[in-house]
Amino acid sequence: MKPDTRFKELSMKTDIGQDEHAVVLIPVYDPTDSFLPFVQGLAERLDGSNVNIIIVNDGCAPEFKAALESAAALPLVELVNHKTNLGKGAALKTGLAVIREKYPDCCGVVTADADGQHMIEDIQALVAAGQNQKDAAFILGVRHFDKDVPLRSRLGNIITRGVFYMLTAVKIEDTQTGLRFIPSPYITDLLKLTAQGYAFEMEMLLWAKQHNVDINSVHINTVYIDHNKGSHFKPFTDSLKIYAVLLKQVLSSSITAIVDLCAFALFFHFTSWLFVANVFSRTVAFPVYYYLNRDFVFKRAALGLHPVPKLVAAIVVSGLVSYALQFGLQQSLAWPEAFSKLLVETLVFFVNFVVLRDWVYKK
Repeated sequence: MKPDTRFKELSMKTDIGQDEHAVVLIPVYDPTDSFLPFVQGLAERLDGSNVNIIIVNDGCAPEFKAALESAAALPLVELVNHKTNLGKGAALKTGLAVIREKYPDCCGVVTADADGQHMIEDIQALVAAGQNQKDAAFILGVRHFDKDVPLRSRLGNIITRGVFYMLTAVKIEDTQTGLRFIPSPYITDLLKLTAQGYAFEMEMLLWAKQHNVDINSVHINTVYIDHNKGSHFKPFTDSLKIYAVLLKQVLSSSITAIVDLCAFALFFHFTSWLFVANVFSRTVAFPVYYYLNRDFVFKRAALGLHPVPKLVAAIVVSGLVSYALQFGLQQSLAWPEAFSKLLVETLVFFVNFVVLRDWVYKK
């Protein structure tokens, strides 16, 4: 399958347009000392342009009240408060809801982090790219992940972009960037997404792919202050939440595999017919496989039963290949039937996923 070619890199321009109104959205939770100087510098740089700044206080502790109030007193800046910490995704959605209500005619929103990782000129570049584009595309500010980047950040980006590509066929250099331009026509749909934490940003990219929205990029500076100590990202728990958004297919296939394997083991136990046991188990597992993938993984319920013929064809072909491999393992290595089936089905999982994604459930 050919990779998606709709992702392209844009040249960096910082000339902010005067006609297209845009909004910079900054969620903040217990910020570092660099927060207020950062907002002051941003407000000064954007003064005189057709851009507003909205800061969402995501339940910061009382000792940060003075810094937040000082930021809110700056030109262009408006402060929105959460009483308690609800997570980055919830803060972004609060800001997007406010922008939809107060600035319905803006061209889009640039989201930026408050931990000093985004330079003011890069935020300007995203604003300019969003204002100057002809098509309503998402624009990501992507970082370079060289040897100077903390190891956990490099590994996290490599793994996440690899899994994202496997599931979507879209190559994105930096899937976890918090600096991105969101066109205003998509705000209402994005507010319907369920994630509240860091996973919201990943769901946003998946939504764009599912709705055939272009995703472009602008290269930005890579900044990690004190090895990113100011970040509230929890590597283990937040990564699990992000990958949970991506790995629905694994859960779907695992459930189907359990049904398939149980039906296979039961039938083979009473008949010892390898081929017929495979046919029986796949027939039993078919409805589970079909509806989980259609409604849960690829969200194509609107297709109804239209993909059934393609799915049957895919299952028949993969079933014949699976049987041939199982038979070969059984004859040459005398492996137990259930074990050889489990191994073979694991190997063909990735091929099956690409076939489902790009052929069976393709819009």
